[in-house]
Amino acid sequence: METIKSFWKWEMNFIRTHPFYTAYISFVKGVIIGGLIIYWYFVGF
Repeated sequence: METIKSFWKWEMNFIRTHPFYTAYISFVKGVIIGGLIIYWYFVGF
């Protein structure tokens, strides 16, 4: 439980110090997830 708490604290600190980096990562994640959903939609149906 403590490791999760300390990791969360580190992550919040990281987001505060690297806002552009965090935004870029979330953008890439969104593109990958969106691409997978579209791919599954066309292949599945």
